[in-house]
Amino acid sequence: PFVLACGFEGEPQEEAKLTGVLQATANLLSGEMIFAQANLNLCSSLRADLTSPSVLYIRKSAASTAPPVSASIQSSISVLLNQEAFVEWLNLQRPVLLKEITPDNSWVFLERREALVIFFVDSKD
Repeated sequence: PFVLACGFEGEPQEEAKLTGVLQATANLLSGEMIFAQANLNLCSSLRADLTSPSVLYIRKSAASTAPPVSASIQSSISVLLNQEAFVEWLNLQRPVLLKEITPDNSWVFLERREALVIFFVDSKD
């Protein structure tokens, strides 16, 4: 998934808060999502309905389509300024999938705060 922060420019104090939450969230979810930031004019070329600071959650399949890009949009300032609420919103956008843990990707799973469930499967089953 691709997380695009749009229109965070403006009031310097609010811009710093929004950018700070975005950067902290990007560090927290590193390896699980791709984060980027763009100005509102650029983002409005993807989605004409963007008129205020917003975050687009774009699934991989939607990223290759022509505008308007299909995405979940979060524009509530109270969510965007609260890292815990923002992370929760991002996690709710993802489908629940069981992923295979391997030595190459184990760090992604082991650094998460939520519980990790491991299923042992016998290849004969």
